[in-house]
Amino acid sequence: MDSRKTYPGGRTANGRGFAKVAAALAMASLLGPATAQDCDARWPQLQFVRDDLQRAANEGDLASAQDYADRARRRFDNLATLATRCECPSAASKFEEAATDMRHAQDAESRKDLRSAASEARTRFEAAQAQLQNCRKR
Repeated sequence: MDSRKTYPGGRTANGRGFAKVAAALAMASLLGPATAQDCDARWPQLQFVRDDLQRAANEGDLASAQDYADRARRRFDNLATLATRCECPSAASKFEEAATDMRHAQDAESRKDLRSAASEARTRFEAAQAQLQNCRKR
């Protein structure tokens, strides 16, 4: 008798999926938090978010500018996570605040409102970078 379970659509499972998930979790635990080398490395995301901020502020079409604002928001969220892993909560907090500003930019009803939110995000981004530099010196 076949020990595999049958699912709708004729698919079957034989338990190998669990082994793959367990292996993936084991690898993730080995990688663990960011290493000091990761924290000292130059983060390309910093340049990417800088570019997205500029594009959001300069884009003539509101919908396109909102798309760039969304990209910047996602990058800020990622940077906040990286800063947290590198034990730099002050930078993480500023990146999170910048992400919130970009959420407001995404919802802006005019180019003027979007530019204003992007300007606030840029200010917080620069403060986050300064905090990150301070953390790296420790």
